[in-house]
Amino acid sequence: YKYLDLLYGLNDLAKDFFELALENFEPAKSYLKERGLREETIQEFELGFAPNSAETLDLHLLNLGYRPETIVSAGLVLKTERGKHIDRFRGRLMFPIQNHFGKVVGFTGRILPQFDTGELGKYVNSPETPIFNKSKLLYGFSKAKDAIRESKFAFLVEGQMDMVMAWQSGVRNVVASSGTALTPDHLTALKRLTDQLVISFDNDEAGYVAGERAIDLAENMDFNVKVVVFNDFKDAAEAAQAGEEILKKHLSNSIPAPKFYFERYLSGTQSFKDREALSNLRVVLSKVKNISSPVEQGFWLKELSNLTNIPEKTLSEETD
Repeated sequence: YKYLDLLYGLNDLAKDFFELALENFEPAKSYLKERGLREETIQEFELGFAPNSAETLDLHLLNLGYRPETIVSAGLVLKTERGKHIDRFRGRLMFPIQNHFGKVVGFTGRILPQFDTGELGKYVNSPETPIFNKSKLLYGFSKAKDAIRESKFAFLVEGQMDMVMAWQSGVRNVVASSGTALTPDHLTALKRLTDQLVISFDNDEAGYVAGERAIDLAENMDFNVKVVVFNDFKDAAEAAQAGEEILKKHLSNSIPAPKFYFERYLSGTQSFKDREALSNLRVVLSKVKNISSPVEQGFWLKELSNLTNIPEKTLSEETD
């Protein structure tokens, strides 16, 4: 326990250090304002900035009396091949990640555009440590859990900025998968609060692929899944920045996941003699078959039958 407390303590000190650095670095503050974040939101989520230098945080923690190897195992500092220690996060906006009890256990750092040379990833996450396991933690969960219980559904977005902007818009039942793939552990945590999930993902091909994976996983775990489609915006953050009501309107217009698949893969007029159309139909059928409730599966097979004019029995047999 003592060792874990040490790691919690170090991450907490790093969070304070990054918050102070943000206060003193105007370009990072301007960037957050440009993205539409208000001062109280920045404070609520304890956002910070990692200075763009090799060892500012490392020296700060060493001066406080921490041992170099402990700072490395907390995930805050990297050890190079030559054995030199450098800060893991440099020139980045810092989003502290809390565990489900609200303790800081790691960070996501987003490169500030002025330091982006294209050589480094836009986002860097803390590594797995004894206190941080990203396949188990959803960003914002500790803040959102009461609102999820009350509203009886969870709004799942892709990135931290989406989560924070949605929260600022008054959508409090929101969590993010932090740009990592959604896992059964993430869904198990949500399942304790609700079995209704509304998923939104980036409006590009990569976003759709990640989103479909999330839908299929959730439907397989017996969630009732709806999808928010952002036609005019890249993601939830952009919709929220355009206006609080705009995000809420998109949310209230969310559609059941099978209907989303019908719209994505099937056009109204196709003939299933065509191989491509048949292959798309099979994709949709496999999605419907993935729904774990037989009643719900039956309902969507019937809808699919009405849409395609193919008897339900034939559709059922197609994937058996």
